[in-house]
Parts: sequence; structure tokens; C-alpha cells
Amino acid sequence: ERDFPQAKTIRLEQNYRSCWAMPIRSPQGRVLGALTMYRRQPHTPSADELRVSALATQLAGIAVDRAHAAESLRQSEASFRSFVENSPIGIYRATGSGRLLAVNASLVQLLGYDSAAELLQVEMSEDVFVSPADRERLLRQLEAYGELRSMELEWKRKDSTTLTVRVSARAYRDEHGSVWFSEGFV
Repeated sequence: ERDFPQAKTIRLEQNYRSCWAMPIRSPQGRVLGALTMYRRQPHTPSADELRVSALATQLAGIAVDRAHAAESLRQSEASFRSFVENSPIGIYRATGSGRLLAVNASLVQLLGYDSAAELLQVEMSEDVFVSPADRERLLRQLEAYGELRSMELEWKRKDSTTLTVRVSARAYRDEHGSVWFSEGFV
């Protein structure tokens, strides 16, 4: 009642004569709250009541901890998404075959497309790289070393004008060791 002064008022209004409480703990042992049981008759909890209460508080602790973790993950993902979407550097994710999976607004603007959706419809090997040899050089570097730093390449914009870009990229491999997709920074 010291930490929850309204408890005394509630207890008196409802004519409660006994109560017991068990802490709700996270799986790491941090106290998250309490499960409090009230009765209108004087009562000492039985072993079964204590066992059920302990199980209930354990499950509640897991549920609350997971809800906190899910919210933290959501916030982290939103922060990272904002970081990528608002970066002044063009960022892309592409399959090993050159299909774009994700692009940010800076890359859309750099290449002169109207939207990310429009840019995601193009094939990098045909619509972005001026020379197929440049695409092959990038792929060989990713296959051999898993990354590349500041590779100078000729790309073309939607209107077919060319521009020289510097690409840094990292490969992500599948279970067979083949490049599954790459992430690039332009």
C-alpha cells in the first residue's frame, strides 16, 4: 500500500480481508510488476494457489518481456529505415542476377527515376550499367572478395545520359557460397 496508496481505498471499499502478491519478473530476473490476489475472507494461499500464481507470473513475465523486445525491435527498424531512406548516398540491394530488390530516394534521384517502384522494375545489367563488362567486373570482385570499395563505373540514367559513379558494395552469400544478393552504396 506504500507504493500504491489507492490499494487501501480499494481494499476497504471491496471489503477485502486478505491478499498476497508475487512479483512478475523478466526471464533475466528484472521485476516488471506484480500479480496481487485479494480475498474477502481471511486466507493463507495453499501450495497449489502459490504454484499456479508462480506459473502465471512466469508466463506474464515472458509475455511482457517479449512485448518490450518487439517494441524495441520496431523502434530500431524504424530508425534504421529512416537512416537508409534519408541518406544522401544512393543505396541499393540487388540479386546476383542484377534485379534490384530495394533502393533509397537518393539513388532514385541520382538515376532520374520518378519513384523507387519505377526503378525497381529495371534490370541493372541492361538499364543501369553502360557496359556489360562493368557489371561483370563488379560481380567478379564480389564473388572473389565479398566486397569492393570505390569501384569507378559508368552508369546511365533513365534518360540514357551517362554518369560516372563510385560504388562500394558487400556480397551476402547463400548456403552454397554463391552471391545471393549485394548491397551497394553509390
